[in-house]
Amino acid sequence: MKVEDFNKTTEELKREYQKNDEQINISDERKRISSANQFEYKALTTIGFSLLPYLGLVILFGGLTKNGVISSLIGTIPVEVFPLIIAGGSLCVGTIGRKALEWRFKTKERLKAFTTANTQSEKLQEEVKYTVDLEKARNRNKAIQQAIDSLSSNQSILESLSSRYDIKDRTIPQTEEDAKKRAEDLSELLKDKHTELDILTTQKILHEKFWRVRTKGQKVMEISLMGMMGGLFAMTYGQMPLLIVSDYLAPSSSISIFVPFVGGIVGFSGYMLKRNKDYINAFNHLNNELSENALSDKIKNVYEEQQDIDAKIENKIREISMVEIQLQEQKRINEAFSTDSSKKEQTMESVVSKKHTVEETEKDTIFGHGQEELMPFMTEEILVGIEEEPQVEEKGPSLVLRKNK
Repeated sequence: MKVEDFNKTTEELKREYQKNDEQINISDERKRISSANQFEYKALTTIGFSLLPYLGLVILFGGLTKNGVISSLIGTIPVEVFPLIIAGGSLCVGTIGRKALEWRFKTKERLKAFTTANTQSEKLQEEVKYTVDLEKARNRNKAIQQAIDSLSSNQSILESLSSRYDIKDRTIPQTEEDAKKRAEDLSELLKDKHTELDILTTQKILHEKFWRVRTKGQKVMEISLMGMMGGLFAMTYGQMPLLIVSDYLAPSSSISIFVPFVGGIVGFSGYMLKRNKDYINAFNHLNNELSENALSDKIKNVYEEQQDIDAKIENKIREISMVEIQLQEQKRINEAFSTDSSKKEQTMESVVSKKHTVEETEKDTIFGHGQEELMPFMTEEILVGIEEEPQVEEKGPSLVLRKNK
């Protein structure tokens, strides 16, 4: 490939790469906005903002207990209320912090700007959809980068061995019609390969996001595990304030320590059931869009499915990079045909112009200076004879294409 053709090809590929980068930025933002408007994200954000004030209140009440302030309040305020004040107060601060964050970044307004999703399942579908779009653009850029790297490597080799090899001698001769047809075929093939890659990319994201709800044993295990973790968290969150006032608790009140634990198990398990239902609905909706390429509802082997999809994606990216290289080379060939045709037209126009100039010169010679007075006396037959005198046909230069030796 000529240096100018190589530079033009790489520039065109880099423009396509930049276009995909813009799509990546858009999809990434919409993915994050969809996630930020879901209940799970809001709950975690609230707890995160509440941890610091929670620890501050625990330390404050601990100091008040040592100073005897708490003991003076025990008679007017039940001792069990203090843990509620600490936990409830910190959660209120956390909620205010989350609301302020949502107001600062206008997450609700930004979500409404590109979707009408209202339910948790719909918001989850939006998150997954833009995750898929994000991954599609990334995979296309991987194929483009492979094509650029391959072209650069080949160009370096050709330049270093230019004294022994000439790529033009290796080009299969084509007519202009054949060149156009081949470019169309390669464009259609590249489009098909991109479609196949998009399908595999969608399968990959669906696998990564929903493999737990597609595995029956994993689904039950996850509900049980999250229920226990929720119970431990709730007990820790509620027990620490109780430890501060433990000296003021009646023996029968110690059972209240386990109330948060039980409440946490029930609450988190119920949430996981609802969450799994939303995930199943979102998976079924997105998976059905793949029609005959849809994944199975139940997964047999998580690792094998993931490895199979990843291997197919890598192979498809390599195929796309190879087709992209061939298409770019064919485009340069087609441009060469267009350039040759343009030059040929310019040459023919030049020949016609020169012929016209010669004819005008001949007429000027016949009817030139000193002959003007004869014009009124020349008969029509003489003029016709002059005009009909046969002209010697002049041929312009022909275009000869030779291979470089």
